[in-house]
Amino acid sequence: MWVHDMDVGGEERACFFARMALYLVQYHTRRFPMSPLASLQRQCQSVLDEIARLPPMRPGTLRRFSPGRRRQDGLLVRRGPYWNYTFKRSGKTLGRHIGEEALADAYRQQIEAFRRFRQLSRRFVEMSQRMADLAVEKKGFARRSET
Repeated sequence: MWVHDMDVGGEERACFFARMALYLVQYHTRRFPMSPLASLQRQCQSVLDEIARLPPMRPGTLRRFSPGRRRQDGLLVRRGPYWNYTFKRSGKTLGRHIGEEALADAYRQQIEAFRRFRQLSRRFVEMSQRMADLAVEKKGFARRSET
C-alpha cells in the first residue's frame, strides 16, 4: 500500500512521513556509522546554522526599578516601573534609561539572543578543538595530557 493510497488526513500523513524519516535516519546511522570527524563537522554546521538564525542582539543586562520617595505625611510613593540597561564598552560600564515597556521587551529579547549566541559560540569552539585534536591524532602525533 502506498502512502497516497491511504485515506488519511494531512496531519496523519505528515506523522507517517516523520516516522519513516526517523526510521531511515536510524537505519542509515546504524548501517553506515559516521566518523567522529564527520560527526563533529555536522554538529559545527548545525551550530553555525542556528547562529545565522539568531535575531538582532546586544550584550548587557536590563534591570527593572521603581523609584520611590517619602511624602511629607510619611507615605512611600513609587513611580514607574522603569528599566535600566547597562553594558560594557572599552572596559567602562555604560547605561541607558528605558521608560517604555515595549522598548524594554525589545531589549530583553536582544539580550537573550546575545546570551544564546555566547552559548553557541562556546559550543562551536569546544567542537572545533575536538576536531583539531582528531586532526593531530590522525597525523600520528601523540596527544599530551591536559593540565
